[in-house]
Amino acid sequence: MTPVSHGKPCAGSPHARFEEGASAPEGPRRKALLHTTFKTTGTCSQAINYEVTDGVVTKCEFVGGCPGNTQGVAKLVVGRKVEQVVALLKGIQCRNGTSCPDQLARALEQSRM
Repeated sequence: MTPVSHGKPCAGSPHARFEEGASAPEGPRRKALLHTTFKTTGTCSQAINYEVTDGVVTKCEFVGGCPGNTQGVAKLVVGRKVEQVVALLKGIQCRNGTSCPDQLARALEQSRM
């Protein structure tokens, strides 16, 4: 974070500076960032760490499981809306009536509640 100095801006400075008592200009506000660790059940992976911002998955990482599959799923879901990820992954079966993708869908569903 760039410190804000008091006084007039320096010529050519790329950093915005404000007069004493002034506030930053209003811009679009981001919704709260949701960072969650979901403990999986019935799969080889033990947990899923994920972040959601403004209803979009911004980070996804499986702990354990088949590296190629879990890394692939994680990369494919980042940047997608939560509803879209749930619709794509919910109900996919591997073993024990669930799968790593299904567990991610369940985690995202729980976080919406």
